[in-house]
Amino acid sequence: MEDDFEQFIREFYHLTGLDLAMYKRQQMQRRLAAWGERLGYSTFQELSHAIHENPSLIHTLLDKMTINVSEFFRNRDRWNSLASHLSTLNSGSRLQIWSAACSTGEEPYTINILCKEHLKIDTRILATDIDEDVLQKANEAKYQAYQVREFNQQELNRYFDYGENVFTLKKEYKEGIVFKKHNLLSDTYPSNIDLIVCRNVLIYFTEEAKDLILHRFSQSLKSDGLLFLGSTEQLMQPFTYQLKSIAPFLYQKM
Repeated sequence: MEDDFEQFIREFYHLTGLDLAMYKRQQMQRRLAAWGERLGYSTFQELSHAIHENPSLIHTLLDKMTINVSEFFRNRDRWNSLASHLSTLNSGSRLQIWSAACSTGEEPYTINILCKEHLKIDTRILATDIDEDVLQKANEAKYQAYQVREFNQQELNRYFDYGENVFTLKKEYKEGIVFKKHNLLSDTYPSNIDLIVCRNVLIYFTEEAKDLILHRFSQSLKSDGLLFLGSTEQLMQPFTYQLKSIAPFLYQKM
């Protein structure tokens, strides 16, 4: 028999096209229940009715589905490892990069900084997320101190204009990035990609959904292209996705 949460999942899918059943149930149910209670709804049936009555709640719900906490050069040693492999990408005149589930933009901007520092070829970065609100924040490129704490003072001066605890990325480090809404579970994936960065996102999905996403990532990559994952997302059998490990949490398309 369908329970309260399963009915909510079904109705939410019909309303938005987003399948919450592909996310890990326990953490998703707990997070959305707590959010609903703060709004005054004690059951998922009440929450579903509220969303039907006020569709703007959908944007707030999307923000609660994942923890949109990021920062520049998070786990910096991993980014240093990626930087050392960027020169192996053979893309001719232009490098095509996809920052998937980019949240508020720290990761695609980090990639852009790396490419400008380590490469001499033209770079184009597609940065996507399911949440339009975080994409708007990403476009603004304004950050607080904790989000830029990996930078030393010289780097802050080089990459940002700042004052009163607001750090605005300089224009030259925003160039070449396009932000776009994208659902990893249902939307078409880009093709001929040299590098995909998707960090600390797969942990939210069921094993079935994660397997689907990884297969589609592999299909998106060029031969010898790179997939850069988060520090909790090690692939135990990367060959399943035509990938091989070349550094911790960094994989290359075979």
